[in-house]
Amino acid sequence: MPFPIGVSGSFGIPSSPADFNRDGIVDEWDLQLMNDCMGAIADPNIVRIDTNYDSRVNLPDFGIFSFDYGYTNDPNLPGNHDPNCERSDFTGDHQVDLADLEILTQYWLTPVFDEYRICGLCNIGANDPNDPNEPSTSNIIDSKDYDALMADWHKQIFSDPNISIAQSASQLTVAVGNTGMVWKISAFFDDEPIGQWTAGELGSTAFDVDLMRYGPGSHKVKIVRNIEYGLEITERVITDPNSTGLYFADIPDTFEPNELYNIRGFNLNDNELNFRIGNIQGETVYDVNVPSGPVSLSVPASAFGQSMMAPLAVARTSIASEGGNGYEKILGQKFDREKYRGRWVRFLVLLPDRKVTATFKDAIFAALAAIEKRVPDYPYMVLTRTNVNYENLKFALSQTRGAKIVVFFGHASSYVGGEWINNNENVGGVQRTQFQCYTKREGYFWDSYDNVGMVSYTSRDDPLPNSLDNVVLDFTRLLMGSSSYDFVPIDQMYVFGCRSAAPRITGEQNDMATAQGCGGLHDNAHTDMIYCGFAKKVLQNNADWFFLPQAKELLTYVVQGLVIFFQQLGDGKRVDQARQYVEYSGQVENGIKQALFQKAELTFYGRGYGNVKFGYYEVIK
Repeated sequence: MPFPIGVSGSFGIPSSPADFNRDGIVDEWDLQLMNDCMGAIADPNIVRIDTNYDSRVNLPDFGIFSFDYGYTNDPNLPGNHDPNCERSDFTGDHQVDLADLEILTQYWLTPVFDEYRICGLCNIGANDPNDPNEPSTSNIIDSKDYDALMADWHKQIFSDPNISIAQSASQLTVAVGNTGMVWKISAFFDDEPIGQWTAGELGSTAFDVDLMRYGPGSHKVKIVRNIEYGLEITERVITDPNSTGLYFADIPDTFEPNELYNIRGFNLNDNELNFRIGNIQGETVYDVNVPSGPVSLSVPASAFGQSMMAPLAVARTSIASEGGNGYEKILGQKFDREKYRGRWVRFLVLLPDRKVTATFKDAIFAALAAIEKRVPDYPYMVLTRTNVNYENLKFALSQTRGAKIVVFFGHASSYVGGEWINNNENVGGVQRTQFQCYTKREGYFWDSYDNVGMVSYTSRDDPLPNSLDNVVLDFTRLLMGSSSYDFVPIDQMYVFGCRSAAPRITGEQNDMATAQGCGGLHDNAHTDMIYCGFAKKVLQNNADWFFLPQAKELLTYVVQGLVIFFQQLGDGKRVDQARQYVEYSGQVENGIKQALFQKAELTFYGRGYGNVKFGYYEVIK
C-alpha cells in the first residue's frame, strides 16, 4: 500500500530501520517516503510551524493558522483571547499576526521532522565511526539516510519455522510448534492478546484471530515463549489478509430469545456481502446481501426461534452463490439461569473451547438434533466458553430437577502435568482424568475466568504436581455437593476430548467414570450408568494439523462417525446399538470405523451400556 507523508506507519514489526511502513520488507513504499522526506530538517523553530504533525509546512498548517489569526494568548493584551493560538505564534510575541504569516510563508512546503513526525523514521544514517571530524547530519534527512536504506534494500523479516499461519476467509489461525522447552506461550495480534498456553494445562498452541474485528492494512503477530532461561519473542507481519472485506465488525457470540441480533461493520468491497444464518438441521433461516459501505443488520428474533445454537456465514456474494466457503461463526443462545431454575432438565451440553466447537460442529449439531428428538417437550442447557464454569455446573446439578446426561466437546487429558513423550507416555505427571472447566476470579473492576480444569478427584495421599490440588476443580466434590436426591446427579456422560476415557495404568477403569458413579453401588443397583470418551489422543488442535497433516484427516473421520452415532441415538436406538451400527454396519465407511474405534478408541464404561437409551427415562412432569 502507498505510504505518503502524514500517514502513520506503526502497522507491524520492521525488518530493518529502513522498513518505514513495517510491512516486513524494505521496498518501493519505503523509498517513496525517503524521497518525500529528503531535505527535511529538525530545527525546532521550523518544526513547530508544522502544527498538524504531517512532516511538512503546507496547507493544513495554514488552515490552523487562519483559525488563530488575530488572536492573542495573553489575557493582559487587548483583542480576542484564545490560549490555543500559541501554536501559531511563531514570533513569540503572544499575538498571531502578519509577522507570523511571514515566517510561515518563508518555510512553505519545507519538510521537517522530530521524534513525533513521520519523516523522523527516515533519520537512519550514521556518521563514519573512523572519521571523528565528520560533521553530524542527524538534524537533516540527506544522502547518508538514503544510503542506509539502500544498504537494506529488499531485506525481509525473519520467519520462525515453528510458527505457521493459515487462513480460511477472515479467520486466521496462528499455530506454534516445537514446544519442548517452553513452559508458557502468549500470542498477540497488533499487541492485543489472542491466547495463552501453559505447559501441563489443558489448551491449545493454536490461536484464532477474527480478522473482521480489525481494520485494513498490515498486522503484526507476536509470539512470546517463556523458556527456562528467559523469553523468546518472534514477530511476523501479515499484509491485509482479510479476504471477506468486512472490517471493524461487531458480531456478538450470543443471541437472545425474542431480541434483535445486531451486526455492525464496514464492507470495504466493491461488491455485496452475503450474510446467512442456519439451524442445526442445515437449513437456512436468514439470508441477506449487503452493499459496500457501512453494515448495520438487525436480525429478527424469529430467525433463531427456540434454537440453542446457529451457524453464521459471511462471504462475498460471488462465493456464496457458488456454494463456496466464507467466514463462519457458531452462535449460541445467551445463557440465563432463570430460564432453567426449578425445571426438569435432562441434557447438559458443555462447549468450553471455541476452536473445538468449530471443529466438531457437525457432531455437536447432530447431538443437539438427537436431544431435541428424544425430549422435545423439555429444555436442555448449552454452556459455551467461560460459561462452562464451576458455578454454572453446580447450578445445573442442584437448582434444576432430574438426573443429567452430560455431553462435552473440548480439551481433556488422562494426566495432570508432566510431558508427553511420542504422544503415548507421560513423564512427570499424575494420572488423573481432567476436562476443560473455568472458575470465576472476581476483580475490582470486572470479573475474569481462569481455565483451571476439572479433575476426577483431588487427594492428599496422591497429590497433583506443582500444588495443583489447590487450583483445579474437583468433580467428585461437585457431584457430592450438588444433589439432594437419592440418586447421583449424572447417569450418562459423554466426554469427547483427548484420552478422556483412558484406563488406569493399574488396569482399573477410568477414574472419571468411577467418580461419576460407574461401577459403584448405584450402577449395580439400577444398571443405568454410562461414561463414554476417547482412550487415545484425538488431535483436535489446529497446531497439530500444521505439523501432522494426517491428524486432520483422522479428526474428520471421527466427526463423521460421531454424527452417525448421534443420529442413531436420536432415532431411539440404545447406546450399545448405536455404537454397533457405526462399528459394524456395511453402510459406514471403513475409514470412519478405524478412526473412531481403533485410533481414537471410543470407549464405554458402566452397566448402562446395553440397557439404556439416549435420554431414556420416565420424566416426571
